[in-house]
Amino acid sequence: MTTDPAREPFLLVYLHGEQIAEITRSAGKIGRLRYIDHGVPMLSTAMSPTIGRHPWKALGPWIEGLLPERPELLMQWRRQFGIRDQSPLSLLAYVGEECAGAARFIRPDRISQALGNSGLRPLSEAKIAAHLRVSLAAGSPATDEQGRFSLAGAQAKITLYQDTAGQWFMPTGDTPTTHIIKPVIPGMPGQELTEHMMLTAARGVGLSCATSVVATFEGVPTVVVRRYDRIREGGSVRRVHQEDFTQALGLLPSRKHQSRGGPGPVQIVDHLRAHVAPAHAQHDVERFVQALIFNWLTLGTDAHAKNYSLLLDRNEARLAPLYDLNSYLALEANPHAKMSMRIGVAEYADAVARADWTDLAVAAGVDEEWLMSEIRRQAEVIPSALLEVLIHLRDDGVDISGSPLRLVEAAVDWTGVAVRNVTG
Repeated sequence: MTTDPAREPFLLVYLHGEQIAEITRSAGKIGRLRYIDHGVPMLSTAMSPTIGRHPWKALGPWIEGLLPERPELLMQWRRQFGIRDQSPLSLLAYVGEECAGAARFIRPDRISQALGNSGLRPLSEAKIAAHLRVSLAAGSPATDEQGRFSLAGAQAKITLYQDTAGQWFMPTGDTPTTHIIKPVIPGMPGQELTEHMMLTAARGVGLSCATSVVATFEGVPTVVVRRYDRIREGGSVRRVHQEDFTQALGLLPSRKHQSRGGPGPVQIVDHLRAHVAPAHAQHDVERFVQALIFNWLTLGTDAHAKNYSLLLDRNEARLAPLYDLNSYLALEANPHAKMSMRIGVAEYADAVARADWTDLAVAAGVDEEWLMSEIRRQAEVIPSALLEVLIHLRDDGVDISGSPLRLVEAAVDWTGVAVRNVTG
């Protein structure tokens, strides 16, 4: 008797230390997901365990959402691992043991290594800098684990473990990473400062947001972001599951922008109301609307569907903290900038009028007066929140003369104009 390879698991899916599903694939390199039981935690709101089996049409976009968007990096990985096909599953077999969220995709022959042998290898600043330079050059950081980490997105980045004393490590086996380190984008000096300022200012405005610091590793400037999908509990770190909204809505990463067929605010609100428990749904919808306001008032033109996420706890969902915040104001003080999500019918920030926010309030089911009050509140607080971060950077010896200062000055002008456009 011969064994049908399409029925043999290609990857085993683990969540919180237990196997929840397996992925098989056909000769055509497409796969399907099979939950091992209807009562296991869900991998995605787009793939319920109660259905049991999900075809490639549902699984494929979710898998692609775990991988980097840089074609040159994906090509380099295929060369490194000797992969001849274009299937995202083939890549995930090598880089799926540590991804965004808590899900781990493990080859059957890697189970003992991936679930055991937990450890931490200390890294020097020079070694981290070398990893960052390789990442910037569109390569994969060379590790003994052969690239077991995968982080989605277009920007170069690496992910490592940092202990409470500040020492950096390369984790092995079952040990999670804790931080994402992003080198400055080539041609955009000061971009790492902008992201840190935006993340910190968002918390100053009262939004739930990832925390960050700026750091330089042997001349490589970076922003270091503490992973919100990792929680330190005593002496250990626990993975927290999450998915971004392209994954949640079953869309390919290429459709992350609304103008390219991606979701707008209303689709995200509808998904929140469908999957967040009624006791929390209104709160999470209002948090999302607050994030839309913040990104509009700061010209966060990259606030697309992959930069909003859901936290998943078994079969319950909540809106995740904000992350990957940036501002076009740091580059150019021009509010005629195209947003990743439309407000009402307006695509450009300076075209947003009160009627657009009124339409959104009705569609989202939030009180219009609350929304307008929130616009006024944020417009008043954002410039001072950014200025406070700028002062801290200056006091730490950081050169603030470029994009950091430009961001604060432009924010003062634009928030004033924006609030007058919609409130009169």
